[in-house]
Amino acid sequence: MSPLPERECAVHSQLNVTSAPSSTTATAKPASFIEHYIGLQVAGAASLLILALEEYGDGGLSPKTKEQSGQLIFELFRLHQFMIGRGNFDAIARQHGVAVLRKDDINLTTAEIAVDEVLKILAQVVKSQLS
Repeated sequence: MSPLPERECAVHSQLNVTSAPSSTTATAKPASFIEHYIGLQVAGAASLLILALEEYGDGGLSPKTKEQSGQLIFELFRLHQFMIGRGNFDAIARQHGVAVLRKDDINLTTAEIAVDEVLKILAQVVKSQLS
């Protein structure tokens, strides 16, 4: 599944976008496969959240957006469970999710807010599964 929704261009064109400055340096540690994958999934969920807000303003969420959102949250739940004892999932998700969104020209503030909201939703899902 693609980490970004098909309508991303329409969503991104309505956002205040700025070019992301390059953050790569010779001393930067490359992300592991799992960190990169977590970032892609978080960015995908954040993009769908932005799309959902746009659709909501236009009269309601489409079934496709609801389905894709559910699939990505489920995948993030699985990744969260996998990462227990292996690393700080929230920190990895936040860092790499924002980085993926920034590469797609989403401004920093929008990227951080969208990723934080996705992590709040995920925390509610995790909490409900532990009850």
